[in-house]
Amino acid sequence: MTESRSRWQQFLSHASRSRSFLWRLVIAFVATGVAVGAILHTLRPAKSYLFGERVLARIGVAAHAGDPDAPLATGAADGLADAFAEELAPESLRFFDVLRSVPTLAPHVVAADFAALHTALARRFDEPRAGLALDFFAAWQSVDEGAFARLEQRAAQPAPLRFTRYAFGRVLMRHENFGAAFEMFAREGEADDATESRYMAVRALVKAKDFARLELLLRDPRYAPYSSPGLALEAATESRRWAEMLRLIPAVQIDSYEPELLLVSAVAGVTWALFLFHLGQVASPFSRTGLLCGSGLLAGVLSTTVTIFLVVVQDDVLGFREGTEIVHRFAYNIGGVGAREELSKLLLFAPLILFLRKRDDELEVLTVACFVGLGFAVEENVSYFATSAAASAPGRFLTANFFHIALTGVNGLALYRACTRGMGGLNDLLLVFPLSILAHGAYDALLDLPQVERSEYFAMIAYVGFCFYFFSRARPLRADRRTTVSLTGAFVTGVALVAATVIAFQMATLGIKAGANLIFSELIGSAALLIVFFHEFDETLTA
Repeated sequence: MTESRSRWQQFLSHASRSRSFLWRLVIAFVATGVAVGAILHTLRPAKSYLFGERVLARIGVAAHAGDPDAPLATGAADGLADAFAEELAPESLRFFDVLRSVPTLAPHVVAADFAALHTALARRFDEPRAGLALDFFAAWQSVDEGAFARLEQRAAQPAPLRFTRYAFGRVLMRHENFGAAFEMFAREGEADDATESRYMAVRALVKAKDFARLELLLRDPRYAPYSSPGLALEAATESRRWAEMLRLIPAVQIDSYEPELLLVSAVAGVTWALFLFHLGQVASPFSRTGLLCGSGLLAGVLSTTVTIFLVVVQDDVLGFREGTEIVHRFAYNIGGVGAREELSKLLLFAPLILFLRKRDDELEVLTVACFVGLGFAVEENVSYFATSAAASAPGRFLTANFFHIALTGVNGLALYRACTRGMGGLNDLLLVFPLSILAHGAYDALLDLPQVERSEYFAMIAYVGFCFYFFSRARPLRADRRTTVSLTGAFVTGVALVAATVIAFQMATLGIKAGANLIFSELIGSAALLIVFFHEFDETLTA
C-alpha cells in the first residue's frame, strides 16, 4: 500500500512538472468538454426559447437580452442572416419562439439584413407571419416609421393574427408606454397557452409602478404563478421599505437557482478552491487557515446580497443608468459596478482581520481574501448563466472567476496592511483599492462595447494586467517549498477543467455549432491567464 502510494506521488510530481504532459492534459480536458456537450445536446431536445441566443452564438456574439437601452446596430453582423435561416430549420421551432427573440436579435440587425430575413421567414412560415416578424424588427429598431403604424393597425383588429398584440406590446414597452403595453399583453394573454404574454403583462405593471393594480391582477388564478420574491422586492423598493428589501434579496437570489447552473458553478468553485489551497500553502482544509478560508468563502457569498442591495439603491432609487454613450458606460461600470462590488467584498472580509492579526501571516491573509472573491464569483456565476443561457460565459465566466479572486485578494491584503502597518499600509490601500475599481469597471465596460469593434480584447488587457499584478504580490509571500503537485500543474489543471466545464455546458445548451463558435474566445482568455502565470512564477518544468 505504501509502495503504491509512493509510486502515485512520484507520478504526480513528475507529470505536474512536465510540459508535454500538461499540454496533453489541456487538450484532453477541452476535447472531453466538447464530447460531453455534444452528447448531452444530442440526448436532450434543444430549448426552442433560446432561438435568438443560438443565432448570435453561431456568429460569436453575446446577446443583449432585449435590453431597451442597447444601441442600434452600426454595421451588419457578419453571417447573421445565414445563421438566422439555419436556426429556423428545426420543425419543433414555433413562430412565437422567433418573435420572442426579436428584442435579442434586433440590436444586431441592419436594413440590409431585412430582405434575407424576410425570405427565410416566408420559407419557414407563411407570408402574414413573416410580415409580422419583419415589422416587429423594424418597429423595435425604429428604422421604418410605417412598421409601428402597421403593428398598431393589426393589433386593433377584433381578431388579429396570433401574437400580434404581444409583438406590439413589446414595442410599446420599449417606448415606455407601459399602460398601453399592459393592455396589449392582457388581451393576448386571454389565450390559455399565452404564458409569456401574461408574464409581460405583469412586467408592464411593474415598469409602470402600478403595484396596486398588480396586486389585484395576481389574485387572478391565471396570473398567480407569476408572483415571486422579485416582484415583492420591486414593490418594497418603490415604497422604500428598507428592512423588507434586505429580507427579500436572499429569497430573490435563491429563487433564480437551477440545479444544472449550480453544478457548473460548483465545479468551478471547487477547482479554484483547490488551487488557492495550493497557492496559500494550506496544510489541510480543516486546519486553522482552512477554516478561515471557508469563512471567507461564506463571506464572499453573503457579499453578493450586499451588492444587490446597493444595485437596488443606485439603479432603482437613485436612478443610475449605464446609457449608450462610451463615457456613460465607463462611468457606470467604474463608479457603479466596480465600486459597489469591490466595496461589498471588502466589507465582508474586514471582520476576518480580527482573526488574521493573531498570526500576522500575509500569505494567509491573501489566501483568505481570495476565498472571499471566490465566494462572490461562485454565487454571481449562477446569475450570469441564468440570464444569458451561457451566452455571456465566453466573456465572463472563465475570466470573472479568477478576476474576482485576484481583485479581492490584493484588496484584502491592502486593507490588512492598512490596519496593521500604519501610514505605509494606508498608502498601499489608497493605491490598490481605486486601482482595483478602475480595472474592474474598465473590464466590465469593455466586455460588450458596441461602439468599439472587438472591445472584448481590450477587456482582456485590463484583466491580464491586473492578474499579473496579483501574481506579483502573491509570489514573494510563498515559502520555497517543493510539493507533490507543482503549483503550475495545479493551475493548468484548474484552468483546463473550468474551460472544459463551460464548453460542455454551452454546447449542451446552445447546440453543437453555436457552442463551438464561442470556444475560441474562451480559450483566448484562458491562454492569457496561463501566460501571465508562467511569466510570474516560472517554475522549472521538464520536457
